[in-house]
Amino acid sequence: MRQFCDKALPGMLTEACDVPAEESATIAGDVLQRAEAMAALGRTARQVISAPFFEESFDHDPADASPWLKAATTVVVRNSALEVPHTRGVVNVGGIKAITTFAAGPLSHLLASAPGRLDGGMFGGLAARYPRAWSALEALRGLLVDGGGRASYRLPVAASPELPTDDELVDAPTAAARASSGFLRQVVCSGIDPRFDQALMAALRTAETEPGFVFAVSALSRISRNSEKLCRALEFLLACDARVLTTNCLIAADAVYLRRSHLVRPDSTDPVAGLTDQNGISGVHRKTIQTCLRQAASPARVLHRSS
Repeated sequence: MRQFCDKALPGMLTEACDVPAEESATIAGDVLQRAEAMAALGRTARQVISAPFFEESFDHDPADASPWLKAATTVVVRNSALEVPHTRGVVNVGGIKAITTFAAGPLSHLLASAPGRLDGGMFGGLAARYPRAWSALEALRGLLVDGGGRASYRLPVAASPELPTDDELVDAPTAAARASSGFLRQVVCSGIDPRFDQALMAALRTAETEPGFVFAVSALSRISRNSEKLCRALEFLLACDARVLTTNCLIAADAVYLRRSHLVRPDSTDPVAGLTDQNGISGVHRKTIQTCLRQAASPARVLHRSS
């Protein structure tokens, strides 16, 4: 992995993507740091960290790689400082695909050779800081291993989280987009920005005042690619008895549900597009989707979208 980050990755960024050499070196350093932090974790913790990004990456290349390796590669590479030139439009989707595909092999070797018994680095402490979110993601991880269904869990007793403060907010630009339910406004911001944009804050404030609120996103990465921020948002939502609905899963304060048999690829620009396919979904999960689809018919929605 070190050789990939020292030589191959900077070369791909500068020569194929026209990223400045200094920035390429910064990105490569961040990827290596993230890879080593992932390798320091035990297998279960690695999968819990990777679980939020499983549904967006299960069909990525290399085709013969395990879906867990693809999800870990997303955490380590896709969610790194690589997001910065991608947000500027310098590194396009094709460039990201080439880089993550090439990185999967070196990362696999590192993870296989690492002892994986520590809980430090950038991913260390998430379970302690966000116990509700971690418990929910542990349940999601179990369902991903078992092939879907329903997993009950109990939220741990913990202090009530607070909303982000004013100095943690950002007024992000919006853009019009056409979705399955019509035209809508989308908030566009960097997926790794630790700040909270206006649409995500609107969802958190709604959750605070409306128990049972359903926050629909195409995939959990639409909340954030920053694992700290994602866990923090999920912690607040669960503490407010809100539910998070994605293309394939439903996370509630007492149970997690996951589509059985097969996963549907999320549409990053439309949180409800994949919900029309309800194969492998039943019970509470299906009813929640049907309610969400009825509400989605309402015009002038503002949706959170991380890059």
